[in-house]
Amino acid sequence: MSGLGKDLRFALRQLAASPGFMVAAVLTLALGIGANTAMFSVLNGYLLKPLPYPHSERLVAINTTTPKFAPYNLGLSQPMYTAMHGHLPALASMGLYTYGQFSLQSGARARRIDAISVTGSVWRVLRVQPLLGHLFTNAASQPGAGKIAVISYHLWRNAFGADATIIGKSINLSGKRYRVVAVMPAGFVFKKRRADLWVPLTFGAVDLSANKMYHTGTSLIGRLAPGASAGKLHQQLRRISGRIKRIAPPTGAFQGFYFVTRPYRQTLLYGKTEMLLLLQGAVLLVLLIACINIANLLLSRIMARSHEMAMRSALGATRGVLARQLLIEGFCLAVPGAIVGLFFGWASLRLLRDSVLSPAAGGVFDITMDWRVGLVALAAASVAAVLASLLPIRYLIRLDLQTLLQEGGQGMAGGHRARRASGFLVVAEVALATVLLAGAGLLLHSFINLQNIDTGFDGDHVMTASLLPPTSAQANDAQLAVIYSDLVARVRALPGTQFAAVATTSPFGQWFHVGHARPRKYDSARGQYGPQVILSAIHGDYFKALEVPLLAGRYFDPHDTAKGRPVAIIGRRLARKLFGDNSAIGKQITLGGTGGVAEWLTIVGIVPPVRMTNLQGEPGYNVYLSALQFPGRPADIVVRTSVQRGVMSRSLPRVAAQVDSRTAVFNIEPMHQRLAERLSDRQATLLLVVAFGGIALLLAAVGIYGVLSHAVRQRVSECGVRLALGALPGDLLRMVIKDCMALIAIGLCVGLVTVAILGFVLSSQLFGVRPYDPPSLAGTAVALFAVALFACYLPARRAARLDPVEALHSEG
Repeated sequence: MSGLGKDLRFALRQLAASPGFMVAAVLTLALGIGANTAMFSVLNGYLLKPLPYPHSERLVAINTTTPKFAPYNLGLSQPMYTAMHGHLPALASMGLYTYGQFSLQSGARARRIDAISVTGSVWRVLRVQPLLGHLFTNAASQPGAGKIAVISYHLWRNAFGADATIIGKSINLSGKRYRVVAVMPAGFVFKKRRADLWVPLTFGAVDLSANKMYHTGTSLIGRLAPGASAGKLHQQLRRISGRIKRIAPPTGAFQGFYFVTRPYRQTLLYGKTEMLLLLQGAVLLVLLIACINIANLLLSRIMARSHEMAMRSALGATRGVLARQLLIEGFCLAVPGAIVGLFFGWASLRLLRDSVLSPAAGGVFDITMDWRVGLVALAAASVAAVLASLLPIRYLIRLDLQTLLQEGGQGMAGGHRARRASGFLVVAEVALATVLLAGAGLLLHSFINLQNIDTGFDGDHVMTASLLPPTSAQANDAQLAVIYSDLVARVRALPGTQFAAVATTSPFGQWFHVGHARPRKYDSARGQYGPQVILSAIHGDYFKALEVPLLAGRYFDPHDTAKGRPVAIIGRRLARKLFGDNSAIGKQITLGGTGGVAEWLTIVGIVPPVRMTNLQGEPGYNVYLSALQFPGRPADIVVRTSVQRGVMSRSLPRVAAQVDSRTAVFNIEPMHQRLAERLSDRQATLLLVVAFGGIALLLAAVGIYGVLSHAVRQRVSECGVRLALGALPGDLLRMVIKDCMALIAIGLCVGLVTVAILGFVLSSQLFGVRPYDPPSLAGTAVALFAVALFACYLPARRAARLDPVEALHSEG
């Protein structure tokens, strides 16, 4: 311990004698450690920290899927849920839930309320208690039970002024009275979206019949019983699925269905795990590049202090003692690097939360620093100290200290070996930077492809909003059609409005309706249900508002009412799918599914395919109905206008209140913002990888500059001799740059080959780009070469400006 204390004091004195070296090394490590602590804090919050429920690791989600649709979930139905009761001993409790929305009457206008319909058993699964009142039980889901509601702390404070007597009072939700029975605590969050209201999920006799077995639309959350495992639960679900198939043989999309169990956390992440691990791998590369930089700096110091090491060896210090000294110096750099890095990480995490990370977490995930982050910073510092010291220690062990001492420190013993080691580090640094930059280039190219994809409509100057009519109107088609007609007419009359429409499904909107289109040539008895289609009931100038051209036939007209012949307009892809090259105009289809209709619909128009839900893959199959014939609920407002968002944010709620004061209008936003939200996760990944690539490029440039500066200092005498023998300054400039570019070229080749081999890691994040995309890789090579050339030029210019007399004198 006494020896370690002396080594530590000596290391601190050595570092204090070179403040510039120490500051550069600490900041370099701080960048690498800071990026890792920030990214690990995100990873920690999403993947490691417990969710805000007691023993959250026991929570599981159960859904259905089929071999055709896997790994996507198809949800559950209420008959499936009742079939599970009493047959899943692996679950201590389970509950069903589904999303919904209400309009809360507040003064002269209505406001939208996010709601979740749940069975009372959900509260037992989550093991939560209310702040006020009592939570409802499963009995509240039975037919005839009174309408009751549990409200959030946020709604209680903002809509009801934190009224302590709210329990038992009635509130107006979508035109109906609900009695408040409980207020949840401030920190309670269920699912990723922050709900303001929870109401009982009702079970009617029709909902529980066998012919509703595959009418899915709900989700299940359960809590594993003590001693039970996910494997045991899966076995029990297989037996239940067999019993369900005997009761109601699956048809259509549900053929071959099976239950899927996942930890509840996975359902909240929505496939982000791969992205998070990818980003963590990127920051680890940044830390490794920082370690290489420190190793190069320490190697340069060892070369400068080789005579000192020889003297200490002559005085009795063993090579192990000298190696320990170097390792301690590495730790003396790593510890302050970790401290500064924690500060960098804290600042970066705040920036990530405020501007990059999706707000969809909604409070479920705790993205903050904790003791795990401190341990990671300490581990990163320790690994950095060891990695940065390994090559200098190896150089020291292989150095002939006795010969160096006999030469009085004037020779270049080990100099060539040191330059080879530095060259190896430069190659490794460039290769790692190439991997990061190439990844950033591939993601950027992919993002540009997604932004430029043909959506089938023109979203410029288009405003959208979500519309939630009162419950009474939603149950009355005639009343709903009147609301839609009146609303469209009033919106069309607003200043600056060119076209206005209402649509139950609009591009990338909140509402989504699907069905199966079956022409007469399909035989439903044989299970021929036709392709899945996206349904949209529209009223007004929907196609003109989105500038979707008519390819054949006609648009809907005023004669397409509830009393007229049922008609439909379909997308060109569906027309080709169902009718081949023949004209679809005048042909008939019928629809089934969540938004389907039983009547035979005559096709009166064909339009280009429009992307409604996804930017990747082929566009879906589109079917449009007349909202005057089939009023859907709820719907979106689509307006082509020349006015700004702020004006529409004031105008649309006012117009809706004039039509029906119980109608809520919300999510008023430009169409391009909807598209941006679809790309938000990819944009966040791109920004982070580009940032990490920028840090890697900066560190690589600093490392190249440092290595070459030291190399030039070591070769001063050689440069002096060359100048004395007639070499021109330009010759020295080219010599240094040539040596540097050779290393850069090798590093680039290694990095590009690595990207080509490991490209599959990025494949899930790419769109329209191959992992070995030539333009992206060429751009990476050009950018890295340009930065490396600049880093090489400064030391090379210094060599070219040497005075030969002074250079030769320095040798003496």
